[in-house]
Amino acid sequence: MKMDVQVKTSTVGPLIKGQPEMGSVAIWVRGAPATKKRQCMVCCQLDNGIIRRAQVSPEDDYIHLFFYDDLASGVHTYRCGYFHGYGNERIKWSLLDEHQFTIVHPSDPIDFIFG
Repeated sequence: MKMDVQVKTSTVGPLIKGQPEMGSVAIWVRGAPATKKRQCMVCCQLDNGIIRRAQVSPEDDYIHLFFYDDLASGVHTYRCGYFHGYGNERIKWSLLDEHQFTIVHPSDPIDFIFG
């Protein structure tokens, strides 16, 4: 029987890395130290469907990159966070804020803002 787990917001980020104009991104998520025998798990849900999770450790500063390739042009939504558990729990995605990024078609103009 799978248990529901409450997911916490990433301690840093989430950050988007990559080349959105090429249809691929990496979402950078950081967890926090786990207590007792539990593991720190980070998780990411893309477009309310593609779910990935990974165990992280102190050696990696509790950081993991989730890679997504071959994404269609347009707006994509994602939710990311971390929890302490064993890796097979059901995730309560509604507890996490939803973020967005846009994949542009290669012929679309790209605007930059520097600050």
